[in-house]
Amino acid sequence: MHRIVRLFTCMVFVSSLLLGNEERTLESANALQLIMRNQPESIPVELFAQANAIVVLPDVTRVGFFVGGLFGNGVMSIKGINGWESPLHVTLGGGSLGFQFGVERSDIILFIMKYEVAEAIRSRKITLGADVSVAAGPMGASITHMRDFSLKQDIYAYANNRGLFAGVSLGGSVIGADSDARTPADSFAAKSFVETLKRLERR
Repeated sequence: MHRIVRLFTCMVFVSSLLLGNEERTLESANALQLIMRNQPESIPVELFAQANAIVVLPDVTRVGFFVGGLFGNGVMSIKGINGWESPLHVTLGGGSLGFQFGVERSDIILFIMKYEVAEAIRSRKITLGADVSVAAGPMGASITHMRDFSLKQDIYAYANNRGLFAGVSLGGSVIGADSDARTPADSFAAKSFVETLKRLERR
């Protein structure tokens, strides 16, 4: 009887984790849809076309009290031979020193331009600005008319904070795969995220 109770408890715990992971994947898809709906010409089309992976981290939290820090988790999809792959979970964290107070929450999107950078995030944790280059993403529907601009950075980052959308610097932050979280590839959440990427790529 005790074994049955323990087994049932474990099943409930695993089910709750899976539900939480799928909810995070759906939140990531919704955050991406919201940004592109409200700011349709803020991200150059070239980024979607040339990116080898896209990371979406909904509701990233920045906290400051002399020592500042940020933490968030979301999902990353890598563009494979057959198109966008099922998303995997990632975490983002970092800290900073300085006179800073308050709490701020933002949805963050990272466009990863190099396949090897995406693979590094999948296999280990890397530091943005040290292991790979990261820059605030350019604003505009296309980079065609942007003087002296080319997509040379490893990663371009954007943040949506209470409707204010802009490129953001994340130097010093650490990002890596969350091996404890998983969303099944055949789940509605995973399919929804991939379909969102496909629609945005075709825009």
